[in-house]
Amino acid sequence: VSARTAAAGGGGDDIAARAAGSRRPSRRHGRSCARTPRVASVKASTTPHRATTLIADHGSFSAVRALRFFLLATALALPAAAQQPVTRDALIRALSGFESQPDAAEVRRWGAGAVPLLASVIDDGDVMVGARARAAFALRVFLQEPAALALLQRLVAQPDGNLFVRLAAMDALAEGGAPLAPITAQLASPDSDLRAGAAASLSRAQNLSAARAALTARLRVETDPTVRLRLDQSLRRIATPAR
Repeated sequence: VSARTAAAGGGGDDIAARAAGSRRPSRRHGRSCARTPRVASVKASTTPHRATTLIADHGSFSAVRALRFFLLATALALPAAAQQPVTRDALIRALSGFESQPDAAEVRRWGAGAVPLLASVIDDGDVMVGARARAAFALRVFLQEPAALALLQRLVAQPDGNLFVRLAAMDALAEGGAPLAPITAQLASPDSDLRAGAAASLSRAQNLSAARAALTARLRVETDPTVRLRLDQSLRRIATPAR
């Protein structure tokens, strides 16, 4: 609302001055129409009812100018609505889509106040695993918050944690530009799924040189065919200029 008011250039007075017009004398039906008095200004106290009256009085206004006049008057009369904080239930609904998840822009709109809510979703065993993993990945947007960074690092290193949540936490750290040490440590995990997941996560890293070095070093000693394939795929991906 404030942006619209500022963009009006001079506020209500300018719009009223530009919008005000006059009627040409007319002899239709044997009557003449006097010139319509110009509107001097639109004050902040103008109400929607008053705006409607003004538009009716000045019938020579174009539809576009009249609509702009009315919207400005309404905006001045109504207070801006306060943004409501996101709730835990709303987060769970957003994270529980069948084939989609909130993008970074939507997560940012939740604000940093969503970090403890996301943490509670991640740690709630009654919430389906897919939503918990998406909650972990959503934390990539809030890595400037110490609590979010510490939680993701804890999830990655948690030996008895859910595999999908741990993989999502590694993706969040890599894509969010966090230090890669927690991820590269999982390249030596006895669990081949974790090793493969760590290799995949490193392909998302912001620090490409560090990711390339870790992947190359692991590829020299890795014996599992599936993990070797994932290491090679990640190296190819970070070497692609169009990435």
